[in-house]
Amino acid sequence: MFLLLAACGGPDDTDTPSGNDDVAVCAAENGPFSADVTHPYTPFVIGAHHVIEGEEGGEGFGHFETWVLDETAEVNGVTTRVVEHQAQEEGVVVEISRYYFAQAPDQTVCFFGEDIDEMEGTEVVGHEGSWHAGEEGAEAAIQLPGDPTVGDLWTMVYVPPDEVETAEITGMGESVETPAGTFTDTLTVLEEGPSLKYYARDIGQIYDDGMALVSY
Repeated sequence: MFLLLAACGGPDDTDTPSGNDDVAVCAAENGPFSADVTHPYTPFVIGAHHVIEGEEGGEGFGHFETWVLDETAEVNGVTTRVVEHQAQEEGVVVEISRYYFAQAPDQTVCFFGEDIDEMEGTEVVGHEGSWHAGEEGAEAAIQLPGDPTVGDLWTMVYVPPDEVETAEITGMGESVETPAGTFTDTLTVLEEGPSLKYYARDIGQIYDDGMALVSY
């Protein structure tokens, strides 16, 4: 059973997924974990390269590129898969992140932390938002539950006291049209904020708060 922790809400009920105040995070007893992430709705296939772009949450055009690296990293005693994420503005890379994921035996994908490089040109100018499970109270959170069902509620970030965020599956099987194609076998995920995401079977994330999959 996944560890339950009290999750902090947003400024009001409209900003957060519905559900209980106690929602699941990953814990050591949920292992052993594997760096081979095979979850049907968020598979991390080594060498995969996804591009998502569009109007990001009404805040301007965003362009994100993600690579699944043939690389692992140990975080809090767990061997994790490294996924690199780049954010661009007007063709210029403004942030490079390295995310750390591992999968539990029930296919729950656990998020063990991230290292963020804020960029100006080729120079790293900051690391705001970086965190690792097991450091300063942070816990491994859940990217997606192993057997997704409408109504599932979980902790997607647990870095207390300020970064405790939840997510909920609010739909399945919606048809989602993107520049990369139309997908019907999907999960709809509402994240605290609120932020809406769609995941497609065998592909992964295809929509992120206004940005849609361009290529994969």
